[in-house]
Amino acid sequence: MKLLFCAVASVIGILCYGCATDLPVFVVVYYEALCPDSQAFIVEQLKPAYEVLPDGVMEVEMVPFGKCDQEGSEGGGWEFSCQHGVEECKLNTFQACLLNLLPKTVALPVIFCMEASGTNGNGEQCLQEQNMGSEFPRIENCQNGNDGAQFSHEMAQLTMREENPLSWVPRVTINGKYNAIIKEQSATNLINLICNEYTGPLDCSPDED
Repeated sequence: MKLLFCAVASVIGILCYGCATDLPVFVVVYYEALCPDSQAFIVEQLKPAYEVLPDGVMEVEMVPFGKCDQEGSEGGGWEFSCQHGVEECKLNTFQACLLNLLPKTVALPVIFCMEASGTNGNGEQCLQEQNMGSEFPRIENCQNGNDGAQFSHEMAQLTMREENPLSWVPRVTINGKYNAIIKEQSATNLINLICNEYTGPLDCSPDED
């Protein structure tokens, strides 16, 4: 019986070797489209990490809502008020539509482009830069319609499950964790932070600085 147990345990060990450690680092970004700190993080930290790190090292989820508020409206819809005004609410919803309607490989670069463009968003131009300009009417219709409101409501729910209200924007969680060290390192050297968290077989060499 003991030998049988050891043999079974050995097989399980072989089958599961690396199962946990080969997973990518899961990064969730809770942000606001017009928050200067959100824009700085996305442009200076997240975009370079996304472009430099090998596929499979990092998995990114974006949650555009931040410290906004929501309330139900007549007819069962939702209305939103945002820290940086009505335009931010529109851009949050536009980006929520991007994330729901387009592949992440398209949506993320468009968001990076929009956050780098300052206060106007430039969603149409940023879609064109990804050769997806034909999708702009669909995303704009989503932004202005019930689907966009529902997608923003879902982003609000995700945000409020994390913390209600957020104490700091952007909030970046790493594998579901958030603390003072992650807050500081994600704002200054996200690549290094991710590589230190990653335990899989791919090459991920953190900066030594």
